[in-house]
Amino acid sequence: MVRKSYFVEKTETREYKIKDVSVSIEVNQNVFPPPKNNPITAEYMKVKKKESVIDIGTGSGILAIVAAKLGGVVSATDNDENAIELSKKNARRNNVIISFKLGDYFASFSNKFDVIVGNLSQTILPPNYDQMPRLHKFVDGGKNGNKHVIELLKKAKEHMHKNSRMYVNIF
Repeated sequence: MVRKSYFVEKTETREYKIKDVSVSIEVNQNVFPPPKNNPITAEYMKVKKKESVIDIGTGSGILAIVAAKLGGVVSATDNDENAIELSKKNARRNNVIISFKLGDYFASFSNKFDVIVGNLSQTILPPNYDQMPRLHKFVDGGKNGNKHVIELLKKAKEHMHKNSRMYVNIF
């Protein structure tokens, strides 16, 4: 069940050191902050210079920013306008260029990617859950808690080639 404790009480800045790159992320009350295991996902993802990368459900943008700092050519999507705005702000803060699109999964990107990264909620919410109605659609993992992972896997094959890699953080 989603709890307010997932959010920060007020805007704050978080500093990370991941793969020898420094990342500064602003988090706020309107967007889920990076889960605790997100930096671990970033540590394990392999991104070579000039590889195409897409970050699905970018949130505050931490995975996209790390990928860009490692030399990737990065795109990012989120179905929440607040997340897109915050991740754009965080990209500027970290002096990286990322192409953002509002939408689910791959949004309107039609190309294939070398690396797909994502951060997907698999929270099972009761049908009448209305504590945070705006966020319900972003976190609800469906009745079995696997709705977003299954949908991503279905859509990903259209955006992958034989050497593509995928790193997905599921919380």
